[in-house]
Amino acid sequence: MPLHLIKAKQCVGEYKVSTGNQGCLTIQYKINGKDIKNMIIPSYSGNEGWKLEKHSKENLLRLTPHTQKHRKLKIVFIIRKKFPNGGIKLKAVLEDRESGLFSLITSMNQNYSSSYEGRSLKVTDSTWSICWTNMSAPAMFWEEFQNRLLY
Repeated sequence: MPLHLIKAKQCVGEYKVSTGNQGCLTIQYKINGKDIKNMIIPSYSGNEGWKLEKHSKENLLRLTPHTQKHRKLKIVFIIRKKFPNGGIKLKAVLEDRESGLFSLITSMNQNYSSSYEGRSLKVTDSTWSICWTNMSAPAMFWEEFQNRLLY
């Protein structure tokens, strides 16, 4: 089923991946690159305060779910946003090296997660956690993901 972007209700300037009739995808661990290549990205004028973040082992630990599957993940790209309270959020695309499928992950540090009201999941870095919800991200995130698959 083709994917498309819809505006996120709770995050101004951000979009979620939708499958159409079935609404938004939930935790997104098995995204096919072909579906992203065919998405229409909305036009945008700013990045909503998000910046590209470096690839590092430290950041991979902040984004890797603490599960028993021990999947071999590789960073495709990460964006980062800092908040006035010292909170930091990372939004990333990780590729499963075995299946070639992609995971969409939002991770937050302790300063941000202390005010987060949703469910969260532990990661391999104990000072961070993953938002247990569907990914919403600015249009620049979706455009960057698509461009990395296309070019």
